[in-house]
Order: sequence, then structure tokens, then C-alpha cells
Amino acid sequence: MKLRYKNRAIKLLSLGLLLIFALIALVVFGKHHVPDGVIALVAVLFGIGGSIFYIQGCIALAEAKGYTGGSVPAMIIVSYFCFLPLLFFIPVIILFGFEDRYRNR
Repeated sequence: MKLRYKNRAIKLLSLGLLLIFALIALVVFGKHHVPDGVIALVAVLFGIGGSIFYIQGCIALAEAKGYTGGSVPAMIIVSYFCFLPLLFFIPVIILFGFEDRYRNR
């Protein structure tokens, strides 16, 4: 596994998950003191940003294992349209399911 891509993947996955959890916390706990329009706008921004960073982190993790980024977007599209809870297991599938192509080098 290439260290440069691994560190990049950890940063992007962490930032993506942080934004997604901040979105959930905002929607659950922010109803009492903040106007609904502000909550909706920030929720959309957190959701879009979190999704983008999470997908980029998954692609960087696949590149760290020696694969091109083409296999990960296919998994993400399938998980969006078929089985949405699979989306959070994509890094685990990449980490343990994909063969490390850099191991023999």
C-alpha cells in the first residue's frame, strides 16, 4: 500500500465522515435555536461536502492498494441505487477485499 495515497485517504475519509456526522447532529439538535432556512442550507452544504470528501477518500484508498479510481465509483453508484447502507462499508471492502498490488514490489 502506498503511504502517500493511504495518508490522503485517511484525511479525506475522516473529513467526509466528520461532515456527515455534523450534518446528522445539526438536523437532530439544531431545531430549537436556529431558523429552518439556515439549517436547510447548512445541511445541504454539509451533505454535499461530506459526500464529495468521502468518495474522494474511497478512491484514494483504492489507489493506495494499486487500483485505478474506476472501480470505486461503480461500487458507489450501485450502493446509491440498490443498497444505501453499503455506502459506509466501502472503505472496509476496499481495505480487506481488494488485493494489494503493491505488496510484491
